Amino acid sequence: MKIRLSKSEMLERRRLAAGLEPLRADCRIEYTDGIDVDRLLEQDLRARYVRLLDTADESCLAPENIADVRSETCGEGGMRIVVPDNCRRVLALEGEGWQRSVPVQGAEHYERVWGKQYNGYVAATGLVPVAVRGPDGCVYAWPAGRVKSLRVVTDPGEEYYVLDESGLKYLLEDGKGDT
Repeated sequence: MKIRLSKSEMLERRRLAAGLEPLRADCRIEYTDGIDVDRLLEQDLRARYVRLLDTADESCLAPENIADVRSETCGEGGMRIVVPDNCRRVLALEGEGWQRSVPVQGAEHYERVWGKQYNGYVAATGLVPVAVRGPDGCVYAWPAGRVKSLRVVTDPGEEYYVLDESGLKYLLEDGKGDT
């Protein structure tokens, strides 16, 4: 289930998971010197969250479907799609006239995928479309057409955490937060 937690709600959960909340609620001890534990936990949470957005399995995240993105035609019958600035990952794309959606390949495959479009025997078609992230951050896809579906993982900023409940364990557990 998709959840949206504020920074303070996530910090409270992290403090509880680390055993940093006192059991007694009738008294409070405060120090004015020493380290700011909350600030350290906030930094750790943010780093874990960004890593989760970039590398975690899709089931741990809360992907969005954005179809109203700006696209333009590009070489060899393809299209260039400008993704929003807050987009951390592009998962899948489906164009109008395509038989299926396809995963968006990483930028390391950009030159290989683009090069195949010059060869009529291996170039993408509506039956076998292809999409790849470009070095400029845009998505390049063949064949061209209107974007029907674009599944992305976005970063809501430093004040919120949006993810699936199953991903919470990677943010709250002590250790490295490996996904």
